[in-house]
Amino acid sequence: MALIESRGRLDQWREITAAGVTESKSICLDSALLRKAFGFFAVAMVAIAPLTRDPLVVTACGFMPWALVSLVDRPRMPSIIVYYLLFMWLEMAARMVLASIDGEALGDGVYGHDVYRAMWYAMASLLVLAVVFRGCLNDLPVDQLEIHRRWPPSVLFQVYLATVALSVVLAPLASLSGGIAQPVQAFGSLKYVAMFMLFATVLSTGNGFKLLLTAVLMEILTGFTGLFSDFKTVLIVVLLTALSLRLSLRIATVVGGIVTVVVLLGLGLFWTAVKSEYRDVATGFSQSQTISAGLGERAGVLIAKAIHPGEIEWELAVVIVEDSKCPESFGTDRLPIAKHRNLRRDKNRKKQRHGQVSFHCCT
Repeated sequence: MALIESRGRLDQWREITAAGVTESKSICLDSALLRKAFGFFAVAMVAIAPLTRDPLVVTACGFMPWALVSLVDRPRMPSIIVYYLLFMWLEMAARMVLASIDGEALGDGVYGHDVYRAMWYAMASLLVLAVVFRGCLNDLPVDQLEIHRRWPPSVLFQVYLATVALSVVLAPLASLSGGIAQPVQAFGSLKYVAMFMLFATVLSTGNGFKLLLTAVLMEILTGFTGLFSDFKTVLIVVLLTALSLRLSLRIATVVGGIVTVVVLLGLGLFWTAVKSEYRDVATGFSQSQTISAGLGERAGVLIAKAIHPGEIEWELAVVIVEDSKCPESFGTDRLPIAKHRNLRRDKNRKKQRHGQVSFHCCT
C-alpha cells in the first residue's frame, strides 16, 4: 500500500514538473517579456542620448518603461496597470519627440525652462504612482485574476448590446446643453467596458468568436457613419485586450495580431482618402461638424467608394502622410485642407475637359 502511494506521488510530481517545463518554454505577453524588451530599449536610448540636446532627459525617459514594469511586475498585479503607466509615459515622451522634430531643446520652447522641469516632475510622479500600485494591488485574491474565464460570452454580448442602445439614446442629449455633454459622453462610453469584458472572455477561453466578430463588425460599420475615425477604436480595444491577457505567443496569436494591424492600417488609409468628400456630403458642404445628411446618403458614399476603389483619390492619403512628417503641420489642418482642395480642383478641371461632370464642388 505504501509502495502504491509512493508511486502515485512520484507520478503526480512528474506531471507537475512536465507541466512546469512546458509552460516555461512558451513565450507569453507578460511583464517579463516587456521588461526584457524595454531593457534593450533603454540601452538604445543611452546610445542615442549624446546626439540629442537633452541627453539626461532622454536617458532617464528611456529607462522609465523598464523601471515602471519592474516596479509593478508582481504575480497578482492586474495587467491593465502596466499599460496605464506606459500610456502616461508615452504622452510624456511625445513632448520630447516633438521637441526633437522641431530641432530644439525642451527649455527652448514658448514656456521656457518650465517644460524641462515638468518633464522631471512627470517622471518622478510616474515612479511614485508605480510604487503606490505595487503596495496597494499586490495582495489581490487569486480568483479575481481568473474570474473573466467564468463569464458567459452570450450574456456579455447582451450587456454590450444594452450599452450600445444606451449610447444611442444618450447621444441626442449631449447637444442640448454643454454642461451635460461630458457626463453623457462618459455614460455612452460604457460600451467599451462591456466590449473589453467580452473580448477578454472570448480570447482567454476560445469560446464565442462569432460574437466577438459581430461586435467588431458592428463597431466598424457604425464608426464609419460619423465624421471622425471611430471605427479604429474597436480594433485598438482588441489589441489592448490581447496584451492585457498575457496570451501565449502561438502562431494563431501572431497571425491574429498581424491581421488586426493590417486591417487597422487598411481601413485608416481608406478613411483618409475618402473622408474629405464624405464629410462634405455628410455636412451638406457647410464645412462644419454637424451632420445634416441622412444615414442612407452617407452610407451610399462609402459603399460606392468601396465598390469602385479606382475612383478613390488615393493621393489625398499620401498628402496626409507627407504632411504628418512636417513639424509645422502639428496642431493645424490648414495645409492638408488647402492641398486637398487643390487636388480636387485639378481633378475636376481634367474631368471638365473630357466632358465629365464632377460630383462635388470646391469652395
